[in-house]
Amino acid sequence: MAGHATDEHIAKLAGSRVDLKGKNILKPGAIELSFKLYGEDGHPFGPDDLKVEHEKKMHLLLVRDDMTRFQHIHPEFVHSSWTVKTTIPDQGVYQMYVDIAPFEEKAHVLRVPITIGGETKNPKVPEPNADWSAQDGGYSAKLMIDQPLKTKETKQWVFAITQKGQPVTNLKPYLGAYGHVVELRHNDADDFFHVHPVTEEQPKDGKVVFEGTFPTKGRYTLYAQFNIEGDIKTFPITLDIE
Repeated sequence: MAGHATDEHIAKLAGSRVDLKGKNILKPGAIELSFKLYGEDGHPFGPDDLKVEHEKKMHLLLVRDDMTRFQHIHPEFVHSSWTVKTTIPDQGVYQMYVDIAPFEEKAHVLRVPITIGGETKNPKVPEPNADWSAQDGGYSAKLMIDQPLKTKETKQWVFAITQKGQPVTNLKPYLGAYGHVVELRHNDADDFFHVHPVTEEQPKDGKVVFEGTFPTKGRYTLYAQFNIEGDIKTFPITLDIE
């Protein structure tokens, strides 16, 4: 799986490598994403062609062009196609990121732009979070990074998970780690990075540590996900890197 934010992990347009069934007739609601995946030499990629990374052969990320409606889902190989069912609440232009680690190629991310039901209406592009925190279902995640922030500088990203001001001490592994962060830069759909924690033991203080980099100036949204009581919570945190 694409890891730390380095140039080699920037997403690339999939082109003919991903053939998405019914790409032009997708509508909001319950949908099935079904596609064929091809290697660089044009042969179909099935499950035997992909390594298991963080407990899955494939990680599929969806995000709308206003940086909302983020999803992290996992297709399975069914009847010669990679298939996953999900629900898309709102129409819009989405990016579908196919994050894979083939045996015969480097790990990389293939990007497929898809329009679901029409152009994005009333875009809700997030502004930077005032205190770098976000909420989901009564839980809060606050991001802490030593200042100053500079591009191309690897630093520890500490996410403190709390409920009613108290540390969440019962975080569970999610896909083999104590959290996942997807880092996306606004206005450039190719700037996609998948970051994993350096925390390996269950954090008793509710703090999960990652090592991340902001490769260039701009506005970023970090989609941090943690397993709390068996429920995956998502915390989008937006910040500017000058």
